[in-house]
Amino acid sequence: MALARIEVHAQLVAKAFDEVLGKPEPGSIAFVRCLTPDVVEALARDTTFNPAAWKIWRVADVVDTTARSITADYAVDLRESKGDPVLLLVIPPVLAPAWMASTAPQRR
Repeated sequence: MALARIEVHAQLVAKAFDEVLGKPEPGSIAFVRCLTPDVVEALARDTTFNPAAWKIWRVADVVDTTARSITADYAVDLRESKGDPVLLLVIPPVLAPAWMASTAPQRR
């Protein structure tokens, strides 16, 4: 049941992005910095989040193509290549340290 709800949410968010972003041209790039880290990760991992004609990437500290995650330097390369339209899901720097601390293994 929870998985079905997540997929529905991802589909609804994708439709909202479709309306806001419109039809991209080759080389288009957009980024979102207003989502919480857990939402960014969930959307990147969920393949039902697929705004029309946009390649989705989460900007993170590791490259994991199965989770649609890339590093910042790779994001810059994508921007400069002017290839396929790209939507970058970015965790704002202010939120990143707190999120990283909350997901790190706990020492005892």
